[in-house]
Amino acid sequence: MTRPGWTSPSCSRSSRRRRRSRRCSRPRSPTGRRAGSAPPPWAPRRWPAVAARSSARACGAGRGGRPEGGVLAWSLGHLEVLPWLLAVIGGLALHAGTNVVNEVYDVRHGIDSITSPRASLAIVKGRISERGALALAYVLFAVTILVGLYLTAVRGPWMVVLGAVGLLGGYFYTAPPFHYKYRALGVPLVFVLMGPLMVVGGFFAASGGFDWRTLALAVPVGLLVTAILQGNEWRDAGEDKRLGFTTLSAELGRTFSRWLYVGLLVGAYVAVAVAVIAGLLPSATLLTILSLPAAVWLLHEAEKGAAGSLRSIALIDMHTARLHTLFGVLLLAGLIGSRIFG
Repeated sequence: MTRPGWTSPSCSRSSRRRRRSRRCSRPRSPTGRRAGSAPPPWAPRRWPAVAARSSARACGAGRGGRPEGGVLAWSLGHLEVLPWLLAVIGGLALHAGTNVVNEVYDVRHGIDSITSPRASLAIVKGRISERGALALAYVLFAVTILVGLYLTAVRGPWMVVLGAVGLLGGYFYTAPPFHYKYRALGVPLVFVLMGPLMVVGGFFAASGGFDWRTLALAVPVGLLVTAILQGNEWRDAGEDKRLGFTTLSAELGRTFSRWLYVGLLVGAYVAVAVAVIAGLLPSATLLTILSLPAAVWLLHEAEKGAAGSLRSIALIDMHTARLHTLFGVLLLAGLIGSRIFG
């Protein structure tokens, strides 16, 4: 008679043999993993999905590789298509890589968590490890470097300067030792990197020269990209300060942060108007005025947020990114229309 809770050795051995047989009978993939098992979080198989999300964020929040410089070169009759397209691809890879590095260090610093409303949560949910994310970022940066080498061969050493500033600025946005996002330098440096640097760099890649009109084009789009970041920092100022991080909004306080956001939004439209009056941009670029209703709605939400309605600014960065996209499309439409219709 078998005592309760006791298993005979022969039954135990036969059970173990059956389990081993089932495990060994499962087919294995060429990499050595059994079929149906999930790839490890650092595996390159996980990269395409994460890269797609990072690229989508790059396109939404700044359109990654900026096309404005190339479109301006085309409107002036100076466009070379291949260098321009490669510059756009390199800029997109740079921006996507920056987003990945930013997420890695935001997770390490405790800024991104499972409750973060605007984070991709790829690392937090275990879709990819920190090591895998950094490997993906380095691959994206390698694409940028390869594009830069080609453009340097075609355009000369100025491309090295433009590319190096963009690459270092993107990586050290949150990465040590500089991590300037946490030193209240994110807003001004993002304006420089995502506005003048990318538009001037795109124009130089497309045409092989410089033109003052690129700066007139870069300022409004740079202001709106910066407004995306400023809206994010304004909304999260209290949490960033609690975690011990120094952002510009945390230093300025909520009142001044709100007015800086308003100034960036309004400044984009003023910059286009001034450039048209000065003859630096064609009058057709005033099509950007068609996006004013969206800007007015955002200003109204910002006013409610300043009055204490945090719900009104919960997604202010996302809504500002949509305004930036609409504004940019209308700006490009104006440049294209001025070339076609004279």
